[in-house]
Amino acid sequence: LGLRGLEDLPAVVCGHSRGGGMALVHAAETQNELGQTHSLVEGGPARGVGSAYRAVVAWAAIDSILRFSESRLQLWRHQGWLEVRHPILREGVRLAGSVLEAAEGARARLDILGACGRLRCPVLAVHAGADLAVPETALRNIAQAAGERGRFVPVDGADHVFGARHPLADPPPPHLCAAADATAAFLADLK
Repeated sequence: LGLRGLEDLPAVVCGHSRGGGMALVHAAETQNELGQTHSLVEGGPARGVGSAYRAVVAWAAIDSILRFSESRLQLWRHQGWLEVRHPILREGVRLAGSVLEAAEGARARLDILGACGRLRCPVLAVHAGADLAVPETALRNIAQAAGERGRFVPVDGADHVFGARHPLADPPPPHLCAAADATAAFLADLK
């Protein structure tokens, strides 16, 4: 796979929004049940303290896989689909009933805050201060669930994507730079 030579590099898993929540779940799942360290590359050295990753970075991450009110969940079940609108793109996505069934069936495995509590590596939760999709409490919950390994950093005024648009502007948006700077400082502290 071309991974040889990467074994000695510290691995960090990062994610944004739903990907941030899934990065936390994935990192917790890579820890073996005995709490021993192991490598991401077969035959490579162990990393971190009981984790395949040195750290997890979650930008504007969700703290729960099913972020809907009970009435919205009932509507989803009743009609077999649910329309979800993206707050920035203002586009709708229709979620099939099978998505709800899969999420409910894997609720224990996809428990994001539970995963944070099991992690043995540092966690950075970066909140976009003007995020219309993910509330500040979600990132605070993530940092708190990670205990002493959790760190919460707000980026005041940032929207859900930290000002990033495609194609990315040159220079990058200030909020995106602030999130990247906070991440770089967090990672530098891991040394």
